[in-house]
Amino acid sequence: MAKNLFVLLLLLFTGVDLAYSCNEIEEKQNRAPFQISNGIVCFMEQTIQTTSGDTLKGIAVYFLGRMQKPARVKDAVYDSKLAKIENVFTINIRRDGDYVVVIQSLESASEQDSTNKLYSVYLLGLQGRNLVYNERLSNWFGSGLALQYEEDSIIYEYPYQYKGAIEEAFLSPYASLMHDDKPVSMIVNQKSYLYKDKNIKDKTNKYLLEGDNVAVDKYTAGWCRVNYQSKKKTLQMWMICSALRPDSVTEDKVNSIIGQINFEKRQEEERKHRLQWEEREKEMDAFNKREYYKILREEEMKKKGIKSEENRPKDEPVFCFSC
Repeated sequence: MAKNLFVLLLLLFTGVDLAYSCNEIEEKQNRAPFQISNGIVCFMEQTIQTTSGDTLKGIAVYFLGRMQKPARVKDAVYDSKLAKIENVFTINIRRDGDYVVVIQSLESASEQDSTNKLYSVYLLGLQGRNLVYNERLSNWFGSGLALQYEEDSIIYEYPYQYKGAIEEAFLSPYASLMHDDKPVSMIVNQKSYLYKDKNIKDKTNKYLLEGDNVAVDKYTAGWCRVNYQSKKKTLQMWMICSALRPDSVTEDKVNSIIGQINFEKRQEEERKHRLQWEEREKEMDAFNKREYYKILREEEMKKKGIKSEENRPKDEPVFCFSC
């Protein structure tokens, strides 16, 4: 009885249902749970079977909502001996609400490339009382090696290894491709080679020159699928996005979005100040009214020869106007 009462009190004060916990799940926890406003996210080691028939331990994601049993949100993919959850945090996407963001890394199994990691980012969004894996947003952030070289020069770097980079991504010229397929107009910065697929191993002999206009219709992990209209035909191939820059229209649009966000922040601050000022005015009005009626009451008492409450002896009865 006492234990049930304790659980109920914790539920009332924390807003999270403690009737279930990550310990209720059969699998072993890979890392500490992550608490959000209406539940707990658990990272558990799950047995997975490879295409070769071997079994590995991967990291699966579960969600424990209020008054709900644990529900698996995302199946395991990587071997937990090599995989690591680098960071977990929440982010607010203006049009969609709050998301849980998970940055995961996978150590290379190759001794020759043991320092390079494969990074991936996935997002989990709240839909009603459930936490759901958002495939489109997760594919936009994608996965990639931390660094890729060509003749001792860095050709590619996975852009979303840290929280700050993910927060800035929502102001990217390609952010609109998170939600729709409308192409984004860009300009080539310098002579840049084209790729058959989003991998430096798929490099071709084709290239675009500085100033060429392209339309980006797909984005993932710092790779852009570009459409270029040549004199002969339309090319649709991949480029590393760092080789592109917004044209004036796109740049103006991004600046407009930033300006709108700053404007909304100022409006919110002004609204809070206005509410605080109105509250102070109400308090002042109430104080002035009390003082005004107190003075009227004392004057009325003087006219009727009644002592004020401050000067009346404690044993003297109080005069009541309404009695």
